[in-house]
Amino acid sequence: MAPAADALLAVGDFGRVTRVRAGGAVDVVVGIDRGAAAGDLGGDDLGEPALTMPVLARVGGVAVGDGRIVIAGDDAVGPVVVVLDAADLAEPSSWTIEGVASAVDLVELAGVSYDEENDRFLVVDAGAACVRALKNDLVIDAASVAGVCGEPDRFGAFLFKPTAAVARGGDVYVTDTGNHRVVRYTAPDAAEPIIGDGTPSVAGAGAPAREFAIAAPRQLGGVRGPQWFRACRL
Repeated sequence: MAPAADALLAVGDFGRVTRVRAGGAVDVVVGIDRGAAAGDLGGDDLGEPALTMPVLARVGGVAVGDGRIVIAGDDAVGPVVVVLDAADLAEPSSWTIEGVASAVDLVELAGVSYDEENDRFLVVDAGAACVRALKNDLVIDAASVAGVCGEPDRFGAFLFKPTAAVARGGDVYVTDTGNHRVVRYTAPDAAEPIIGDGTPSVAGAGAPAREFAIAAPRQLGGVRGPQWFRACRL
C-alpha cells in the first residue's frame, strides 16, 4: 500500500515496518531498534513516536487509511493491533502511537486492510479463522464480519488460515489460504467461493473463476466496481 507517491510501506522482518521509496532507497519507519527484544505495548506508549516504539515480535500485516497506519502482529505478550496517528504520511518522524488494541480471544493475526466504504480496518485472525473490524474507537469488534471465530470448519468456509481480506460493495473477500481459494462473504456466516476450485495449482484454467485452480492465495488487491470483478474472471 502506498502512503505517498514516492514511497511504499512494507511488512518488515524482525517485527519492523520498512519504507521502500520509488528510487529504491529503504528505511525503517516503525521499530527502528533492530537489536532490541520485542516489547510489551500498552497505555504508557500512547503519544510516543512510532520510529522508536518497541520492536514487535512479529508483524502480520500493515494498512493505511484515514490518516492512520494500523499494524497487526504480536508484541512480547501476544496478538496486538497498533494504531499510529500518521496525518502526514510522507514524514515518518511525525507519526505517533494513537492506540493499542487487543482482545483475549485473538490467536494469530495475519493481515489487516482499510475498508474505506465503512471507515474501518479489517483484521484477519488466521488462528481463529475469521475477520473482525477495528472500529474508530480503536476497539476490536467482538463479532466477526467474515467467518465464525474459533470455528474454522463452520459452513465449510475456512479450513486453514485465512490471510487477507478486502471489502468491496458491502461484501468482504477473504483469502481462504489453506483451501486454495478466495471466498466472498455477504454476511459473517454466508460465504461462496469466487476464485479457486480447492486444487493447489499454479497453472489453473477455467471459467467461471471458481473453477480456476490456484495455490494458497495470501494477498488480495483490486479496485472498485466492475473492474474488480473483471479481475476475478480470469
